Amino acid sequence: MALSSMPDFTFKHMEQPDKLVDSPAANKEKFDSRGNEIRNYINSSLVPEILQAKQQIQQIDNKGAESIPITDTGNHFTATNVEGALEELFTSVSDGKNQVAAAITDKGVPASGSDTFGQLAGKIGEINTGVTPAGTAVVGDVLSGKTFINSTGSTLTGTMPNRGAVSITPSASAQTIQAGYHNGSGQVAAVTFDASKVLTGSTIAGTPGTMPNRGAVSITPGTTNQTIQAGYHSGSGVVQGSPNLLPANIRNGVDIFGVIGNLAGVKLKSIQVIPVSNLFGRYQTAAVTIPTAVDTTKAFILNNVISSERSAPLHGCTAYFRDSTVIELERGSIENSIFYGTGNIYVVEFSEGVTVQSGYSTTNPTITAVDTSKSFIITSTCVKAGSSQVNTADIECNAYFYSPTELRFGRYSEPWKRAWFVVSFT
Repeated sequence: MALSSMPDFTFKHMEQPDKLVDSPAANKEKFDSRGNEIRNYINSSLVPEILQAKQQIQQIDNKGAESIPITDTGNHFTATNVEGALEELFTSVSDGKNQVAAAITDKGVPASGSDTFGQLAGKIGEINTGVTPAGTAVVGDVLSGKTFINSTGSTLTGTMPNRGAVSITPSASAQTIQAGYHNGSGQVAAVTFDASKVLTGSTIAGTPGTMPNRGAVSITPGTTNQTIQAGYHSGSGVVQGSPNLLPANIRNGVDIFGVIGNLAGVKLKSIQVIPVSNLFGRYQTAAVTIPTAVDTTKAFILNNVISSERSAPLHGCTAYFRDSTVIELERGSIENSIFYGTGNIYVVEFSEGVTVQSGYSTTNPTITAVDTSKSFIITSTCVKAGSSQVNTADIECNAYFYSPTELRFGRYSEPWKRAWFVVSFT
């Protein structure tokens, strides 16, 4: 085929330009020149080497494997070529199989060196060792993945789960320990507590409680605090109550165990004692100062003034409040007798629970209505008369409630005056 043009074609030749030209003749000359050079190189260099290699291969084919040398760095063979080494290897394997077959035959199972390795392995398993398997384990008794032979002589694989190291934290309910193998590193967490907070007779994690059992404690309230002893109380203990713990039984305003009293009651404030002596002559009055002022609506007078002469009891003496700080005393007389008053005056005052009405009169007085079942009368009397026939019994007279609003006095016909007090309990 003619070459017309080969742009950019490059020859690697030192004597001619590499690039092809537009002249076919010139390019042909270039190719012819290269072709001659290649032919000369093949004939002079490659052909002799190929012929020599062919001759060596032919020699190996003629002589066989015994002509191929080996390098035995482990000194396993005495032969120095492939053929000899293969013969030694075959002899060694054959001798080994014969020896194994003989050993199997000696154990009562016929075997031959011509048997395959698989056949020899099967016959080894048929050998009777003289030991009868007697194990009682089942697969659940042997760790999972481990094999064993049971009493039937069968090889079995265990199924017991491997639990490893199990940790258990105690709680209020029982926790099942799962079946399986435990490696000994598992733990039950320690139980720590204050034994004094656990009832005696109870044991937690081997530690007995020390809290005393107080059972049912009964407490009767008193005027002082009573210590409730530490320990367990069953809930049947009581603090004793009283049906009399009522407001009506407690003084007004007093708090007893949370019950506020409303019982008015009577509360004595004071008793003032006023000694007197030689107070009057005939027809005289006398004023006595009360050391401490009193509330006359809550106080009354007990008059204990007597005469210093024998006939004095016929005269009498009244005592009444002029005001909160003065007591007025007035004596009576019979003819010309002289009365020298001597004795004690008692002023009794209450702070609560009592009201007092008082007066000084010659007639039956009218009072603010009272509960006569809770009131009493105190009187003192004097008689002004000129007759010597008046006697003590006539001077003294009784006083009584004619009605809740009126007092009545029994009296002699002589002129008379009385001081009176109506004391009522509220």
